[in-house]
Amino acid sequence: MKLSYFKKSILGIISAVSISLVIIYISNIPLQEITAFSIQLLLLSLTITLTRLISQATRFYILLKLFSNTDFKFSQSILIRSSSEFFALTTLPFLADEAARAFMLIEKGLSPAVSFSITFIELILDTVIGAILSFASGIYALIIGERVLAITILLISLFQMTLIVAIISFSKEKKVQFFVKIRIPIARKIHSSHLIASMLKDTAKEYSRIISSILSTRYILYLTLLIVLTVIVTVTPAIILHEILAEYGYNNFLNTLYAFRSGETFGVLPITVGGAGLTEAGVYLYMERVLEIDSWSSVIKWRIATYYITLIITSSMLLLISVKYFKRSLVQ
Repeated sequence: MKLSYFKKSILGIISAVSISLVIIYISNIPLQEITAFSIQLLLLSLTITLTRLISQATRFYILLKLFSNTDFKFSQSILIRSSSEFFALTTLPFLADEAARAFMLIEKGLSPAVSFSITFIELILDTVIGAILSFASGIYALIIGERVLAITILLISLFQMTLIVAIISFSKEKKVQFFVKIRIPIARKIHSSHLIASMLKDTAKEYSRIISSILSTRYILYLTLLIVLTVIVTVTPAIILHEILAEYGYNNFLNTLYAFRSGETFGVLPITVGGAGLTEAGVYLYMERVLEIDSWSSVIKWRIATYYITLIITSSMLLLISVKYFKRSLVQ
């Protein structure tokens, strides 16, 4: 992993902080409102963040145990999974953290085909559960009468679900082979390398094997556990938002979850670093138009309690894993 990646991530952090400051300035939010964290809220934020990261690591560990021949310890899974999350927070959404995670697995001796396939399965799980919840939030907004917001959320979530269904249905061996036959000549032409073509072929076959196994009755218990862990990963940040909105007398957790998913729906668009600005806008619009809570300070406070606390923890993990496992790669 080159130092240039870390430099881009640092620029991403600066960009995310700048966007938050712009929102604070434009909305004329007093700093004391967003910096007044009670001990209870701070402890809750830390607990939720750690719960989310451990759930991600557990899911990651299960996939490694099922589909890799390398003997990974759970502590290694926590380090790799949590440190790669740093890149999800500091780069444009979509595949940044997956690529970093695959790189770390390859550095630990796992084949590129298995590494990319496992990280892609994680992406599928996150997208499916997230899109279902986002779709529900869009339906609720439509029932309330907020058509523009609802249709936007529904279109994005429908696109995500359609894409994932297409990818899963495409995982059959014959379809994968057809894809490989098309892509390998292109890869060879562009890169003039049989290595790229071979890697693409191996990854496609490995992905087909893993996704077919997960969807079989033999792995039903593992699939159930993976889904439960993904739900925990997807839902837990809404608990912090619910705690913050409780200060305003709002105690409907399901609707708070919908507001959070609205923010996540906008945040996945590959426009800003870590969804900065778009996530906050999505949460605020849903709160203001659907829940009838007009409070930018609550949104910024929630963002600090989720994004920035997670950023501190994952950057610490990345520093630890860089020093412990990848010191040689960092100076290349």
